[in-house]
Amino acid sequence: MRALTGIALLLLTALMSSPSAGQQSANAPRKLRFATGETIVEAGRDTDHVVVNDARGKLKSESWCDAGTFDAYVALFTNLKVALGRRDQAAVVKLVRYPLQVNAKRPLWLGDGAALSKAYEEVFTPKVLAAVRDAEPAAVFCRDGQAMLGDGVIWAVASGGSAKAVVVNP
Repeated sequence: MRALTGIALLLLTALMSSPSAGQQSANAPRKLRFATGETIVEAGRDTDHVVVNDARGKLKSESWCDAGTFDAYVALFTNLKVALGRRDQAAVVKLVRYPLQVNAKRPLWLGDGAALSKAYEEVFTPKVLAAVRDAEPAAVFCRDGQAMLGDGVIWAVASGGSAKAVVVNP
């Protein structure tokens, strides 16, 4: 429960630190601090510039989210981390856009929630669960219209203001 509270507080802090309309320009950067570093987000009109630094301030990644917003990806990755941590299969199934690509030794393309439910243990292996557990949802890296969680264990796309997982790399 403590981890859930920490994640919920991080998300709440991120949303609370977002400038509301008229308070700051769209380009005013905001910082989200977490145990292993910080993310600096500069929201643009069509693109969010995202810089992730480690705890010492050293650059870990820099990217531009040009398809979807940083906030949409953080919300998805936070919800996914919570749902996987709780072993809430029904919630996880709803956080996926189908077909889901699984780049395992035996690659899978899962066409719907029923297919994911059937292959759930094969997709969300202990290795994947550990990588998600250790990943920081706010350390977003975007490329080619997608964003990744952790070191690429899960990739997502955004559409209509929300994001969904599209690739799992066990």
